[in-house]
Amino acid sequence: MIYLLVTALLAGCVLLGAAMLLSPTEEKQASAEIDMNESAARSIVRAEIPAAEMPVEGNLMDDAPEDPVWEFQVRSKDQGSGVIGIDAKTGEVSYAYGEIADRAGVNTGISMEKAGEIAGNHLRGEEIEGTLTDPDVSYEPPHFAGDIGRYRVTYVRMIDGIPSFDGVRIFIDPEDGTVLKYHINWDLPATIETDPTPTLSAAEATVILTTAMEEKRGSKGMTILSTELYWYEGDSEQISLAWKIEFEDDYVRPYDAGPASAWLDAHTGEELLLCYYLD
Repeated sequence: MIYLLVTALLAGCVLLGAAMLLSPTEEKQASAEIDMNESAARSIVRAEIPAAEMPVEGNLMDDAPEDPVWEFQVRSKDQGSGVIGIDAKTGEVSYAYGEIADRAGVNTGISMEKAGEIAGNHLRGEEIEGTLTDPDVSYEPPHFAGDIGRYRVTYVRMIDGIPSFDGVRIFIDPEDGTVLKYHINWDLPATIETDPTPTLSAAEATVILTTAMEEKRGSKGMTILSTELYWYEGDSEQISLAWKIEFEDDYVRPYDAGPASAWLDAHTGEELLLCYYLD
C-alpha cells in the first residue's frame, strides 16, 4: 500500500511539473476559447494596418473568456503609434485607437481631429485662450497590456509672438472622448524685459552650434532639422531668448529616438541646454 501511494504521489508530481512548463501565453490559450494563434492574428494586423512595423508581439486578453482578444501595440516611424485588438474567435477588429489606427481608417474611437475639438471646447471661455497656439494632438501609447493609451492635446503660450515652455495639456480618452486630465503651466510673466528681436540669425546660431559640437564633442555628420525661437527659463530663473535647434548626428542616428536639441542664447550664442533623447 505504501509503495502504491508513493508511486501515485510521484506520478502526480510529474504531471504537476509538466503543467507548470506552460508559458503564461500558452496557459491563457488553454483557458480561453480561441480559434487563432498569435501568428494568425498578427497577419490580420498587417492587413488592417500595412504601415505597422513588424514584427509585433501580442498579448491574449482573456479577462472575459467568452470574448478573448489578441492585443497588439503597433507603430510606424512616419504614421505614429496605436493599439489594435483582434477578436481571437472571428478575426475581426475589436478595437483600434491611436495615430496609426486613425490614419489607417480602422480607429473605433474618436479621431485625433475630434480630440482637438473636445479639448478646445474644454478650454473655451478661459482668459488664457487668446495667448495660446493652435492645438497639437498626439497619441500616448499604453504603458501596459489592456490599456488603450490616450490623446494628448498641447497648447503653447505665446509672449510677444514667441512660444514658451508655458502652456496647457489636456488628455483625452481615445475611446469615448472623456477629458481625463487638465494641466496648466503658467510661470513666465506677461511682460519679459529681454529684447524679443534676436541678435543672432538662425543661420548664425546653427554655425555656432555645429562648430561647438564638432570641435568640443567630436560630433560628426550633423544635419540641422529645425530652428525656432523660444523663451527659455533655466535654473537661475533668468529668462532668455533662445534658438531651439533640432539636429541629428552620427551618435544619435543608430538609436530609435527623436532628434537631439540644443538651446542657444539668441543674443550671445551661449549654449543653455543640450538634450539627446536616447532609448
